[in-house]
Amino acid sequence: MRMSKRRAPPDNEKTVISPYQVFALLVISRLVPVTIVFPLVSASPDVQDLWLGAALSLPIAGLYSVLVVRLGEAFPGKSIVEIVMELLGPVLGRLAASMLIVSWILSLTGMLRSIAEVHVAAIMTETPLIVFVVLVASAAIYAARTGLEPISRCAEVVLITVFIFFLPLIILPLRRCQLSNLTPILAHGWRPTTLPALQSISFYTQFSVVGMLLPHLRKPKTVGKYVIGAVLTSGSFMTAFVIVLTMSFGSLLTAITFPAFQLARIVSVANFIERTESLGLVAWTMTTSLKSALFLWACSTALAQMLNIQGWRTFVPAFGFLTSGLAVTAFDSSTELHDFCSVRVFGTSLISIHLLLILLVVGGLLWRKVKGKSPAGKR
Repeated sequence: MRMSKRRAPPDNEKTVISPYQVFALLVISRLVPVTIVFPLVSASPDVQDLWLGAALSLPIAGLYSVLVVRLGEAFPGKSIVEIVMELLGPVLGRLAASMLIVSWILSLTGMLRSIAEVHVAAIMTETPLIVFVVLVASAAIYAARTGLEPISRCAEVVLITVFIFFLPLIILPLRRCQLSNLTPILAHGWRPTTLPALQSISFYTQFSVVGMLLPHLRKPKTVGKYVIGAVLTSGSFMTAFVIVLTMSFGSLLTAITFPAFQLARIVSVANFIERTESLGLVAWTMTTSLKSALFLWACSTALAQMLNIQGWRTFVPAFGFLTSGLAVTAFDSSTELHDFCSVRVFGTSLISIHLLLILLVVGGLLWRKVKGKSPAGKR
């Protein structure tokens, strides 16, 4: 008896996901950069104020996410790429959509290199870095080609796995933490919190991927609270994580390459469960693969919409190979990777791209409003 082989749905088939799945995808997407390289720790030498920068980013991140959701509600059934092309015209609209794709590619590149670096540093120091990049990228390419619905279903399960590992990572080290490492607060005023806040905001710009998910929602009118919930959940986790890291390592925090990995090493439960960093690698690999699949799907779908064609799956391997090649060749060392992920390079680039996109979209909306009223005024 021949077993039927499940095939990917056609490109023109309507995919439907739930608001909770959007929540799971966004939380996972935000927690991946937090728990691997964690560039926030290098944003300011005043480590005791890093958690304030993380907390200060939440209102701006929430506002940006709401703007993306409201834009999708104003143009129901259309992705953010289709919206900007309608608002800005075929030429400027495609340029704006290309900027979105570039921002997602930058995120993918840094993410693939980060997970490879932590694997090489942690367990397989003699293994070529390209091996881990190719393995994670291959899994992401396969998952992305299956479509958005399987990715979203996986996100529900992976989110539970993430919290099962990372909640103990925050709670268990508390007995070794020193509260004095959090003082003095604001010793040099509010200025040292600026760069950490900008660093955190730069990663929240990745929530622009919500604009690609909105046309596929089962209940699009309820997604706003889930998106805000994702901002608050991931932001609260990040703030708590920074506090635990600061209390655990103090001023040495800025000198540690992979803080979360080092924190997992010191976790101990009754002198029985120790060296939990291997479990962390499993969680990091799962979340990185899932986030990579989401962004590969978003890039491929966006490019297909820009070119007005149906075959978005054709572009998935191309984007996978592109980001893998950049992840391997763009950085000579982990130091260069940290410099790239810092607010002065990666953060500034993302914030600039999305700030320009906001200005273009607002200008397009105003022009659309004026153009719609001017004929009536002339008559």
